[in-house]
Amino acid sequence: MLKQMTGLLAGTALYFAFSLPAAAFPDVADDFWGHDEIDYLTETGIITGHSDGRFLPMEDVTREQSVYLIYRALDLEPQNPENLSFQDVPTYNNFDEMLAAAVDAGIYQDDHLFRPDDSLTRAEMAAVITRAYNLTGEPAAEFRDVNSESWEAEYIGYLGHNQLTTGYPDLTFRPDQNITRAEFATFAARAENSEFKQENTIIPQHETAEIYTPYAVGGPSQTFINDVFRDAAIDSVRKFENLQVEDPDISYIGEYSVQMDTPDYLSIVLDDYYTSEVLGSMHWQEGITIDRNEARVMNIGDFFETANYETMLNETLEPMVEERDATGRTDFQFEGFYEDNGDFYIYETGMVIVFPEGALTNASEGVQRFEIPWSAIDGSLN
Repeated sequence: MLKQMTGLLAGTALYFAFSLPAAAFPDVADDFWGHDEIDYLTETGIITGHSDGRFLPMEDVTREQSVYLIYRALDLEPQNPENLSFQDVPTYNNFDEMLAAAVDAGIYQDDHLFRPDDSLTRAEMAAVITRAYNLTGEPAAEFRDVNSESWEAEYIGYLGHNQLTTGYPDLTFRPDQNITRAEFATFAARAENSEFKQENTIIPQHETAEIYTPYAVGGPSQTFINDVFRDAAIDSVRKFENLQVEDPDISYIGEYSVQMDTPDYLSIVLDDYYTSEVLGSMHWQEGITIDRNEARVMNIGDFFETANYETMLNETLEPMVEERDATGRTDFQFEGFYEDNGDFYIYETGMVIVFPEGALTNASEGVQRFEIPWSAIDGSLN
């Protein structure tokens, strides 16, 4: 499927007969987030660096450059460009023949102008990758900044369902943002080789109003995880509908954030907020931590070897509460943590204890969180 050719993604006039692994690019460090994907596409001859030896990972990709990459990746054959209606297509390096091949394959749409020098947007990238690799699937991702009626919604949704993206932490995709060379390389590598896909992909699903809930694609216990998420989604929608009866103009937001996602554990935080002239405001926060291998929701006690973990935990929490109280910013009434009056979620090096609004202090102080490293409480992920 991969075609060994020379030249690409460096600039329209840069065709040269060398290709370096990503490790050789001075501006792609070993710990750079797109290093492995850039390395893979370079080794397979799909992309190369600039003539000065750099890759320039944060430079925008032009529409012309995207054609070179897709042409190579799909091993297309040049086609006669005479039937193209584009009036702005360059002919050097046989680009017009490559574009004709990509149009013939249904990847680009023949129109009056191609705009080869324009930067490619993330929405346009989604369309190119979806068409090139015939991505499909339901349900698809529904990002909060992608209108479901827009032309790009279907393409962006397929990227999520096929484990090519989870979007940004704020549940957006940013479709109008230009895509960088590193980003394009990452998406292309994931589409080319499943080893680069995000194994445990969490994508947003739009419920109603401003309520977005998580949906798991791939990874162990996918069905169980989505059953848990569905129950949480139903609860959020029910809260909104009940409050809407009392105030039809209520502002309600439901969202989530992924705190930890590994082959073994998934820890999610669900946040629901409302603001109302009639009812005031409120913030609910719920942590859900799942053992992927055993398909079960975990209790906080699962992370401790001792039965009296609550005592140990509270001995750690109490001075933290007192320290925060000493700032004078709050007036805590700490009665200890137990599983019915608080919540938790985990991350790689510890856990976060969460007290709901009003549990320790006035509701106006909001949700109270305390980060505790595993070493402080003799707990662990093992």
